[in-house]
This record gives sequence, C-alpha cells and structure tokens, in this order.
Amino acid sequence: MLAEAKVQAQAAAAQSFRDGFAQGRVEGEQLVRAEVATLVERLARTIADLSGTRDAFRREAEEDVVRLSLGVARRILHRELSIDPDALLAVVRVALGKFEARELHRILVHPQDQPSLSAALTSLKLPRQVEVVGDPSLERGAALFETVKGTLDASVDTQLDEIERGFLDVLGKDGRRG
Repeated sequence: MLAEAKVQAQAAAAQSFRDGFAQGRVEGEQLVRAEVATLVERLARTIADLSGTRDAFRREAEEDVVRLSLGVARRILHRELSIDPDALLAVVRVALGKFEARELHRILVHPQDQPSLSAALTSLKLPRQVEVVGDPSLERGAALFETVKGTLDASVDTQLDEIERGFLDVLGKDGRRG
C-alpha cells in the first residue's frame, strides 16, 4: 500500500506539475498577447502621427515653395521695371484691358516713372488725354488707375500678392491643408 500511495503521490505530483505548467503557459501567452497588443497599438499611433507629420511637412514645403517662387519673381520684376521703362508700359497695357479706356481719369506712378509713361501713353491712342501723376508713396513699377468706377491697383506687388493668395487657396482646397 505504501508503494501504491507513493506511486499515486508521484502521479499526482506529475499531474499537478503538468497542470501548473499548462496554466503557466496559458497565462504567459495571455500576458504576451496583451503586451503585443499594446505595442501594436502604440506602433499604429506612431505611424499615424508620422503620416500626419509628413503631410504637414509637405504642406509647409508647398507653401514655402510658392512664397519663395513669388519672392524671386518679385525681385526680378522690380529689377526689370527699374531698368526698362517699357516694362511699366506693358503693365499699363494689361491693366487697360480690364476696363474701357474712356473710363480712365488718371494714372498714379512713382515720380521717376512719370516722364517715360506720359510719353509712351501717346502710342496707346487713348480716346482722351489721361493725366499721369507722380506719387512718391508708390514704388517703382507701381501703377494706380483712377477710373469712374474706382481705383485699380495694377502694381506688380499687388498682382503677385493676388497670385500668391490664389496658389495658397488652391493648396488649401485640395484637401492637404489644415
């Protein structure tokens, strides 16, 4: 009987060991799954954050490229306008296309641009004499047109600012901007 009890005790101990081992294995797997799930969740958040950051960097870069490009254009156009008096005449011609010439009363320009523009206006064959006035508050190449309907600012800076707003609006409307 003692031998049988010993065998039964050994069998019970072995069974307890197997049961404990199995339970430990199940609990260990559950712990690992919970840790892995937490890590996967953190990884997913990190990826989402990085994706958002990438979009923000791209959006910022697009806006910077627009501003840089227009800044370069602004410098080139100002230089061209200060060197070439005919360049301002081209600006005036484009602006005259936006309204009827007979509506025009006078054009305000920088004082240094006044003589050349006054002389050049005769080539445009406007229906009546248009007064060209030098305004020291304007930059070289700026042109304000006073018409019966109001004032039109055809300055290079104003036109470039409008182009910039248009580009930035397009960037905002394509869904990539906050």
